[in-house]
Amino acid sequence: MKKLFLFLSAIAILAGCQQAPDNIIRVTGTIMNPDSSDLIFFIDRERDTVELSVDGTFSYESESEKPTSINVIYGRKRASIWISPGKSLDIIADVNDWDNSLGFSGDLQVENEYILEKGIIQMGWGRDYMANYLKGPADYKAVRDSLQTVFVGLLDEYKSNGMDQQFIDQEEIVLMYTMYGDLNNYPRAHEYYAKVEGFEVPDDWYDFTSAMNLNDPLLMEVDEAMYFLSSFINTQATKAADLGTDAWGTPELFNAKFKFIDENFEIAEMAEKFKFEIVGQHLDGGPPSGVEEAIDAYLASSVNEENKTEITEKRDAWIPIMPGQTAPAWTLPDIDGNVVSLSDFKGKYVYIDFWATWCGPCLAEIPDYRQLVKDYAGRNIVFISISVDRDKPKWEAMVKEEKFDWVQLHDADKMNDDYLVRYIPSFIFIDTEGKMIAPRAPRPSTDKLREMLDAQKNL
Repeated sequence: MKKLFLFLSAIAILAGCQQAPDNIIRVTGTIMNPDSSDLIFFIDRERDTVELSVDGTFSYESESEKPTSINVIYGRKRASIWISPGKSLDIIADVNDWDNSLGFSGDLQVENEYILEKGIIQMGWGRDYMANYLKGPADYKAVRDSLQTVFVGLLDEYKSNGMDQQFIDQEEIVLMYTMYGDLNNYPRAHEYYAKVEGFEVPDDWYDFTSAMNLNDPLLMEVDEAMYFLSSFINTQATKAADLGTDAWGTPELFNAKFKFIDENFEIAEMAEKFKFEIVGQHLDGGPPSGVEEAIDAYLASSVNEENKTEITEKRDAWIPIMPGQTAPAWTLPDIDGNVVSLSDFKGKYVYIDFWATWCGPCLAEIPDYRQLVKDYAGRNIVFISISVDRDKPKWEAMVKEEKFDWVQLHDADKMNDDYLVRYIPSFIFIDTEGKMIAPRAPRPSTDKLREMLDAQKNL
């Protein structure tokens, strides 16, 4: 946690307007008509809490080596601000009219007034997101280009008011990569909202990618750029390796991503950042099977000890549930309140689905799961669905309404952690002796699952 300094007096607030040290970011201000005392700052994924003084004033300081965006939250009110080491910002807001009263003064007044006005424009665009996604490619491109013109014009207007050059450099990248992200999201979003299967955009849709400089170090300072590039790596690696839409989580896609990074990113720190993200996501979703060499190579080449420790821990966490290991024991209630244990099914193969009523991909698997249960009826296998719903009554209602005729259990104690379930649906396959066959088995909707089941002895 960054060092936090708290000053509660009005004198300290006035002192906050003085020049901050070069490694300190400083935010002071007043919350009028406060109804609680805690003001929350989210910075670099860390949370700091400042207590308002009796007159609503506050002062926040934190060490930082670079300019950064901060989310300031007061109850259900929030503001996104930009702050830079060595400079100060003062905020004023009235709880009773937050949006209209929010204002800034100090070193970074211009930058934050721009952010505030830009946010209003973004909210308008966000309200029309569905209508825009329903448009055809040409019409969507036209409205998105119009939005970009508005954003660029707004930035140009504020530039003339003495805006910080480092902010300008970053914001130009923010605007560009936000547009890239919207263009990249459009095909799948249009397919979803317009209910058009196999929708394809014109061949020149992604021509904008040819203008990208993947080796601009400033990209690492801009979240919008890094978010887009993560998606870009995925799509380009999938295309280069000629993988289908179901390649997520496969060793083939993992290795294709690493290859794409090695061939296209020259900045070692940037390549490390993306590889760390890819390895972490893969190990959150499944075991290291098939990518062991790539992970070992990453650990050998990385100079980030913190990242290496995290990846090593994630990789080693899979060891207790790899094939041949005894499956973690559990005892859970079924839909009727009866206690059910894994040991009750010794002598049978066990196929487990971790799911939830609110999970779209989980629900999409149900028709195939129902058919699977029907097709393997009378065989030496038991099918179990374990809900991770927090809303138990909602789970009970769906099970009864849909008349699920296989074992239905509810995991209120997060037993799923023993199976490293980070994403749902997740499927587990266990043999007749209670040992793991697959810590992540194929989904019911795939032919691979039936091939796996049919290959088992005495099933």
